[in-house]
Amino acid sequence: MNEVSPATVRKELYLISAIFEAARKEWGFKRPQGISGDIHVPSGANPKRSRIPPEKLLRVLKALSKSKHRYLPHIVTLALETGMRRGEIISLKWEQYARDEGLISLDETKNGYGRHIPLTQRAIEALEHGKPNELIFPVTANSVRLAWERMKKNNKIEGIHFP
Repeated sequence: MNEVSPATVRKELYLISAIFEAARKEWGFKRPQGISGDIHVPSGANPKRSRIPPEKLLRVLKALSKSKHRYLPHIVTLALETGMRRGEIISLKWEQYARDEGLISLDETKNGYGRHIPLTQRAIEALEHGKPNELIFPVTANSVRLAWERMKKNNKIEGIHFP
């Protein structure tokens, strides 16, 4: 027997439930004896941490200060200060940055909605290391990913990722 994740079990149980519910509504189907609606559905909670533990964060910041990648320290600082994803940061254009209001405006994000992101002073400083170009950080996602992985490997930092 193959082992599956809790998410797979949840999806299959919801599918079975939807089938029985449609049969009940459409055809007056009555649930057979022995098929219980009291089946335990595994939790969908994600046990991952959303923040880096302070001791690991200090190691990352120290390692970033030695990075040879021109923008990596500023991109990571902006991510830490705002909670933005790597893809959101490297696709930022100057027109999305309203320094006077201390905001970045994202028209569409991974969840399909736009949002305004308030900026701390550190976030503003990170943004202003960008180059006068259409993009604030004119780099590819791959170059940032490779620099991040290289920084972690060179400094023996494990257990963190940059989405």
